[in-house]
Amino acid sequence: MNLFDQISEDIKKAMLARNHAELEALRGVKKEFLEAKTAKGGNGELSDEAAVRILQKMSKQGKEAAALFREQNRNDLAEEYLAQVAVYERYLPAQMSADELEKVLRDIIAQVGATSPQEMGKVMGVATKQLAGKADGRAISETVKRLQDEAVRLRKQYYGDKVFTRGLIEFTNYCKNDCIYCGIRRSNPNAQRYRLTEEEILSCCANGYELGF
Repeated sequence: MNLFDQISEDIKKAMLARNHAELEALRGVKKEFLEAKTAKGGNGELSDEAAVRILQKMSKQGKEAAALFREQNRNDLAEEYLAQVAVYERYLPAQMSADELEKVLRDIIAQVGATSPQEMGKVMGVATKQLAGKADGRAISETVKRLQDEAVRLRKQYYGDKVFTRGLIEFTNYCKNDCIYCGIRRSNPNAQRYRLTEEEILSCCANGYELGF
């Protein structure tokens, strides 16, 4: 059963149970779903992926409204919005923990070969598609930025600015690990062009990454 049909079915159950709070939340979802299905340029269908995006948007808006009402000491209204958010989130995929998200994003950064903050857009393009429904877009963006800022800081700490300007210098060693901090990858066809000195490898290794020759 797709999400549109599931919401329709659960509306009937909420009506029979006389659960007014849940019924109101589900009717709000159904309204958004119907508007999306009949939107200009659409095909009259609503995929589960599109439905999840709608639910995520509604959940985010509900949390923001609740936070605003708490600031105004209207906890009664804040609780109403949070109750609706709880209904929305029942239909969303399980959200990744911060540690899980960071691990996946590290893999994506290595996969796309991003080595600087300027390549954040490339990482985000892959991440938002791969993590759709599993993590909040803002959390993805903030984590990617933190990881890439950290990479730049560590590279400057160990290598200074020369890491960005040295160009094609033939050294004898290179990193064998998929390490986002040195930006050298055996799987990268250009890896041989950016070889490291033994001193550089040992410096990077001092940060706890298993490197080799």
